[in-house]
Amino acid sequence: MAVALPSVGVQASAFADPVGDTAVADGGSYLVSNTKVKGRESKMRVYSASMDRVIPLQVITAADTSEPRPTLYLLNGAGGGEDSASWQVNTDLVDFFDDMNVNVVSPMMGAFS
Repeated sequence: MAVALPSVGVQASAFADPVGDTAVADGGSYLVSNTKVKGRESKMRVYSASMDRVIPLQVITAADTSEPRPTLYLLNGAGGGEDSASWQVNTDLVDFFDDMNVNVVSPMMGAFS
């Protein structure tokens, strides 16, 4: 699943513009919504052209967003974050990345996909 994350400082020249525009990522994937949770945490919803459905994501932005930062795609395994066996439930994920200059993206659906 290729995902455009223009609002988290990821280099996104080939991807969609922020929510509200009609631009679509190469291949048809695009950002549906972006809701700030608290601090650097956001809940995003992205339409995945390859899966032909909307996928929710948990996103933690880098501590310093003054320039593009690397992105870690943290996958939840076979349950895809739909069960209690996820990084979000079983770790201190947010605290661990608190002072790090990396974006963290976790798809929260897609069990066995």
